[in-house]
Amino acid sequence: MPLPFILLHYIPIVKANRVPNRFSVVLMLALAVLAAFGAYWLLKKLRRSQVLAVGGSVLLAGLIVFEHWSVPLPLTDARIPAVYEQVVAEPGDFAILQLPLGWRNSFGVQGSESTQTQYYQTYHQKRLLSGNISRNPPFKFDYFARIPILESLIAIQAYDQVDVERRAQDREMAGDFVSFYDIRYVVVAPGVPGRPPYVDTRDDAVAYVEEVLPVDKIYDQEGWLLYRVNRPALRESLEVDMGTTEPRTLMAQGEGWAEAEAIQGINANWAQEQGARIFVPARAEKAHRLTMRALPFEFEGAHPQTVAPEINGKMLDPVTLTSGWNDYAWDVPAGLLLQGLNDVRFQVARLDAPAEVLPGNGVIGGTGVQAPVAIEVSSGGPEGFAFITLGGGERAIDGSQHHPGYNVAVVDPKSGKLLDKDGFDTTPSGSEDNSRLLANYIAAVPDGRIVVVVMQGDGAALLTEDAVAAFNTIGGNLDPRGQAGWKHAIIGVKGAGPGGAMESGGPEPGDGWLRVAPDRRTLSIAVDRILWEAVSP
Repeated sequence: MPLPFILLHYIPIVKANRVPNRFSVVLMLALAVLAAFGAYWLLKKLRRSQVLAVGGSVLLAGLIVFEHWSVPLPLTDARIPAVYEQVVAEPGDFAILQLPLGWRNSFGVQGSESTQTQYYQTYHQKRLLSGNISRNPPFKFDYFARIPILESLIAIQAYDQVDVERRAQDREMAGDFVSFYDIRYVVVAPGVPGRPPYVDTRDDAVAYVEEVLPVDKIYDQEGWLLYRVNRPALRESLEVDMGTTEPRTLMAQGEGWAEAEAIQGINANWAQEQGARIFVPARAEKAHRLTMRALPFEFEGAHPQTVAPEINGKMLDPVTLTSGWNDYAWDVPAGLLLQGLNDVRFQVARLDAPAEVLPGNGVIGGTGVQAPVAIEVSSGGPEGFAFITLGGGERAIDGSQHHPGYNVAVVDPKSGKLLDKDGFDTTPSGSEDNSRLLANYIAAVPDGRIVVVVMQGDGAALLTEDAVAAFNTIGGNLDPRGQAGWKHAIIGVKGAGPGGAMESGGPEPGDGWLRVAPDRRTLSIAVDRILWEAVSP
């Protein structure tokens, strides 16, 4: 049950404390002073009797000992398990895959994380794919959860099953997976009794590793397992198709990108942050060539767009992009590269939100009014539902009364705030009076406000001419009267002429659905593909 302390989670800076027991040290120091005064007062009362004074002192001391009694004293074995000796003996900078596999921060856990195995990293000094970090942006968790093999291990450790087809797909990409991250060993820790889920699912996770990854077991003692990974040679080239969600793209794609979508006839992805990031593997001794097929986000009056790759913190020369899809290339000297994964960030001259620079972006039909929030409307017609959704995600608002007949929502054209909503039963179970009330309701809406209308059930049955005329005043142009099985929806603006609104009506499955949304993403360049190639010396 949330108590008032939960309010501190929403106060900037203070919310970093998160849990009350972090105040316990200061609390106990303050409480000790009060307890001392209390003990002094009590013993002072008993000072006339030496027996009572001594007995009271012993009792108070006993209570303190009882409060802090901890027998046997819990201890943690800090010795480094012998399984890591083989890992330490192999020189080089590479990664190991550690089971249990999980990620943890101060707010949650993904997978089955063991902080103690991260402590062992102080000895073996090799990279880990998993671990505990105090703070991180959500992308850090999302990135690992979307990689197929890691996703499967997360699921298995959580008592879920990975089917035969998925295991076959994982086996197919296993070589690219271990090569991309330069994974040379898999280390499996024993389960700790009473610490689910890993203690229960460890054997299933080990069976998956042996089935899917190219490994050989080389150590098996005291519950610890060590596998050597037979990873294929690093590819001389890597092509990342940014318009897909294939595994190589998911592994290479870091922060700063939108979702794959059709952009000027090509499936591609927008870079929507400064320094949109990709990861590429390399042999440090070889120079590479980076080629990118891209187009700039353009609009009337836009300044030229430039792009400069930043390789492991070192900038390459910027290039100016021209209109349309074109290839752009940079030579990357070997001196800028690291053995294994390299960090590439694309620095751009400008980022622009389409909603702010493109005329008509998010505009409601021909009204000239731009929707300040996403508005989605769906009419079920005879199937009996009517949805009006304002905004998106956790802040979405339900603008429908879900009333038989017609549901109406009035929205502020500047803030997107829901100003009012109502429902009018114009189905056979209602009356024509409700149709008159519907017409009067729309008539009372001030000009310029966004009006959303959606039908639920057979709302056209008792619809009158006055109501249809009212629809015309918000830009509607359809007359659903006499149409059996119709769905009907309007996103309009009061005062618009007939036909100016967004409107959909008819008996087909897609009828009665409308959506308008301003694109408030900040866009810079769209990228079709990235080619990363080793260049012979």
